[in-house]
Formats: sequence, structure tokens, C-alpha cells
Amino acid sequence: MKPRIDALPLPHGYRIEWGGDAENSSEAQQGLFTTLPLGYLVMFIITVLMFSSLKNAVAIWLTVPLALIGVTPGFLLTGIPFGFMALIGLLSLSGMLIRNGIVLVEEIEQQKTGERSTTSYY
Repeated sequence: MKPRIDALPLPHGYRIEWGGDAENSSEAQQGLFTTLPLGYLVMFIITVLMFSSLKNAVAIWLTVPLALIGVTPGFLLTGIPFGFMALIGLLSLSGMLIRNGIVLVEEIEQQKTGERSTTSYY
């Protein structure tokens, strides 16, 4: 839509300037895209340290790309734009997946050792 609006002929002395929600959304997305990889890396390192196992951390984190594979066709089929709110939703979804994976791996480890811990990562 923006290229079509920018291509409109305007009378002398007039100009179109993008601001407001469009500008705020663009700035927020830029900030999110620059800090997102670093945040995911820190969370992955914390997961590795929590379990003292790279294998368990990778098993937990493999759910995030699978969720993105499922969400992308859903957005495309329903026509939902990949805007700022969609990115926040994807971040929330990945957080829930990681939390559930941590609980599941912790339960599996406890079942393997046959002991129940009073502490929990959840």
C-alpha cells in the first residue's frame, strides 16, 4: 500500500510523510529484530546451564522452529499480516513452548532417576 501512496502525484508544496502508528511500528520492529537473536541466545545458554546438557537444551529448543513452521501457513491462509503484534505473539508462543519443554524434560529426568525433587524449574 505504501508504494502506491508514495507514487500519487501531489500538488506543488505538498508532501506525504509517514508517521504516527506506521513510524512507531517500524521503530519497534527494528528494535525487536536487533535484540531478538541475542535474547534467544541468552535463553539457550541458560537452558544448557540449567540441565548441564546440550542434548536436553537442543531437544527443548527444536520446538520453536516447528512452531514457526506451523504459524507461517496459518498467517498466510488467514491473511494476518506479519506485523508487530504478530511478532509479539510469536515471542509469547516460543516462551510457552520453552517453558513446557523445560517442565517435560525435568519430569522425564525425574522418572529416569526414580526420585522426585522438591525444587522445580517451573
